[in-house]
Amino acid sequence: MAEAIVLEWVLPGATTAVVTAVAGPPGQAVWGTFTGVLADQADLQAALDGRLAVSAVGVTVQGYSAELATVAGLAPSNDDIIQRKAGAWTRRTPVQFKTDLALVKGDVGLGNVENTALSAWGGSANLATVGTVTAGTWTAGAIAPAYGGTGLTSYAVGDLIYASGAATLARLADVATGNVLVSGGIGAAPAWGKVGLASHVSGTLPVANGGTGQTTAGAALNALLPAQAGAGGKFLTSDGTNPAWGTPVTGWGTITGTLSAQADLQTALDAKLAVAGGLMTGALGVVAGAVGTPGIYASGDPNTGLWFPAADTMAASAGGQEAWRIDSLARVGVNMTTLAAQFSVQSNGAARVASIIKGAGSQSANMTEWQASNGTLLAAIDAGGHMSINKAVPSSSVILNIAGASNERVDTTGNAYGIQVGLTNQLSGNLIAMQFQAESRYSGAGVTLVGVQGICSVNSGAASTANLMIGFQAQSPILNSGATVTAAYGVRIDAQNTTGVGSAWALYAGGANDNSYLAHSLLIGQTSVPASLKGGLVLGNAAAIPTGNVAGGTVYVEAGALKYRGSSGTVTVLAVA
Repeated sequence: MAEAIVLEWVLPGATTAVVTAVAGPPGQAVWGTFTGVLADQADLQAALDGRLAVSAVGVTVQGYSAELATVAGLAPSNDDIIQRKAGAWTRRTPVQFKTDLALVKGDVGLGNVENTALSAWGGSANLATVGTVTAGTWTAGAIAPAYGGTGLTSYAVGDLIYASGAATLARLADVATGNVLVSGGIGAAPAWGKVGLASHVSGTLPVANGGTGQTTAGAALNALLPAQAGAGGKFLTSDGTNPAWGTPVTGWGTITGTLSAQADLQTALDAKLAVAGGLMTGALGVVAGAVGTPGIYASGDPNTGLWFPAADTMAASAGGQEAWRIDSLARVGVNMTTLAAQFSVQSNGAARVASIIKGAGSQSANMTEWQASNGTLLAAIDAGGHMSINKAVPSSSVILNIAGASNERVDTTGNAYGIQVGLTNQLSGNLIAMQFQAESRYSGAGVTLVGVQGICSVNSGAASTANLMIGFQAQSPILNSGATVTAAYGVRIDAQNTTGVGSAWALYAGGANDNSYLAHSLLIGQTSVPASLKGGLVLGNAAAIPTGNVAGGTVYVEAGALKYRGSSGTVTVLAVA
């Protein structure tokens, strides 16, 4: 770009000047040589007036520059910065300029930071100038009270902070409900406690604030009662909402005559139950009570009486312990609280009888009975201790009678049995009979099982008597254990259909140190007897072959062969199959 240089010549006293314009900017005209005075050149004079005299700026004049002209035309505001950005000059605010710089902490360097105390910084007196901390975790120690902290690191719900010293704070732990914070006095720590009406409260609380406004009992009563002026001789009454003074009704005065003559007084007395005697015509309701504090008790004995443990249930206590109860199903329990039967009794001591039923001196009726729902007698015990089961009336000659109707058992001599079990109307077919008198067939029999004669146990040691007999027919026992039967048998099994005791026998064992005898064949492990065999030994094959040894030996049959195993385990074949 061509530059224009303007030259001015001042000729003292001259009225004319010659100005020659040399190469100017492209597109501008070139004056060439002009004549006359300067004032005649109006446009030149105006251009000169807009220029600074060379004498004012020195001899060096800056030439025209389009970039300088651009800078001059930016018109920045106060504190703005002229910045060349993207190949052009522009003005930027300080915030914009800071953003354009995009500085990080590494660009600053610790050496460029002034080491000045926080208190010397402007604005340190007002922390609000720092701004609001919205994130982060405090990792240093507790801030001391001198720096605005508490010096404490933990709290419990309900704790209060108080000054425990000139430069320290402390926690006052919470306490039970109903306590208040009470001052300990100047220079002392506060504490939780109760308000002492005598020591902490002063002044008199007026009636409007729930007090009496008075300091003495009499004055306080007068302050709360209706006005007493003119109320002499009256009595305090109430209309159900407010108290008032009432005038007494004219009284009886002096009562004369009998009580019945005083109709109103007599009516009032009649409505009350006499302290001694009298009849209560209405229901009496009492508290339910408990086992140790019954609802109904005698004066001076509050732990013995009646109480009601549940709906429709009544119980009695003795000495604070439950004695009996009746529940809603009419079940009665003595010393029992859980009732499963209509009547339940539990002894309260191992040496105590649980239940006693005692008859009268001349008891004629049964002591106790068990009946069906229709009243039919199922069992009974009479006054003599005789018991019957399934029999209408206990028999005085039978201790226990379990039988059907009309089933008394009497032997051929008329002796009644103590206990009998039989079938209805089977007088000669009793199953079991116990007797205390001798039967005609076996004297002194204690137990007889009759088939016609199934078992007979006799307790006599005389000849032809036995302690235990088992037979199928009279006078023909199968098993007879006696004392002195013929050869004094210990155990005797007689043959069936023999005549007379001891006439024939199947097996008997004699007395001490005597031999035992077997009259016929003996079968072991076998039920079939070979034809025509009598007095032999029949062995069946062993169900399991012996593998162990005994002190003597073992004889057995294996696959039809007779074998013997000795005490050392040696097996010998005695006879082949």
